[in-house]
Amino acid sequence: MTLAVVSAAVAGVEQIMALVGRPDADTLAQLLVAPLAALLLQRAVSRTREYAADTGSAHLNGDALALADALVVMARVWPPTPSGHRGERVRQLFRTHPPLTARIARLRASHLAGPPRRGMPVGPAL
Repeated sequence: MTLAVVSAAVAGVEQIMALVGRPDADTLAQLLVAPLAALLLQRAVSRTREYAADTGSAHLNGDALALADALVVMARVWPPTPSGHRGERVRQLFRTHPPLTARIARLRASHLAGPPRRGMPVGPAL
């Protein structure tokens, strides 16, 4: 997936260069960095929304542990990618969903903390 993003960015830069001529080094760097930064921000927002959806679902259901148990079942069906591999931190930046293990841990911790309060943060800081 990352290769597709990079190749799309390069293709976009080539199209712009064909239209406006040869840009200087700063413009070229901005053309490459801006789409990547936008993608990383979109993915971070998506992960934050997933945490918020978990919190909201647990609040509506009234049982955070039931949702955590359901995620455990999902983790058995879709085992997580083993961590510790080279480049794993970078791959995590491009994921749209947080790891199931992190979601399970957060739900179990919220169960111990009690019901969510109004205005309580639901996801990690960006």
